[in-house]
Amino acid sequence: MSLRPAANGVSPQSRGELAQALRACRSGIVGIAISGALINILYLSGSLYMLEVYDRVLTSRSIPTLIGLSVMVAILYAFQGCLDLLRSRVLVRIGRSLGESLSPRIYAVIGRIALSTRGSGDGLQPLRDIDQVRGFLSSPGPVALLDLPWMPFYILICFLFHFWIGVAALGGALVIVSFTILTDLMTRGPQKTVTELGGQRQALAIRDGPGHVITVT
Repeated sequence: MSLRPAANGVSPQSRGELAQALRACRSGIVGIAISGALINILYLSGSLYMLEVYDRVLTSRSIPTLIGLSVMVAILYAFQGCLDLLRSRVLVRIGRSLGESLSPRIYAVIGRIALSTRGSGDGLQPLRDIDQVRGFLSSPGPVALLDLPWMPFYILICFLFHFWIGVAALGGALVIVSFTILTDLMTRGPQKTVTELGGQRQALAIRDGPGHVITVT
């Protein structure tokens, strides 16, 4: 088995193993997408509830109607919370499955790095990389990426209510996206520098051993 990297730093075999590990989690990814669609639809429960209250309850002064609507929206919120909990647990399981699938490859790479660098580098970096991948899958990041395509759907609903409501929602969405892009552009360089310095610090700690005091400025 060849571990020689390709021109872009990633060997075709590594890409194949990663694709195979992702295919093994296909059912979980599909389930997350479906649950995400249901959750985003259920986000409209509160808005529809208030519309019904203003349209039916206040005009008819019907207490049974108010109670029925309140019970219905409470059930919908409970169902939404269960779906959100299940989605989070599935993401954690996907991260664990990827780690278990790629662990043999990672430990093989760690052994090869230890032989090639002879202690002059950070041989545990691949292990930390897979830990970061698992941590990202367990964080709100994937949920935000799955919810992002639903933004045009909500903006369209705002336009259906009133033109200027849609314009206000579209303007707010553009402002949020602009600040997000600007934040990413401003922090990308410092984050890369911090990551490189962290790797250098780990390499120095491994090379010099616990008996030396290392000062990083």
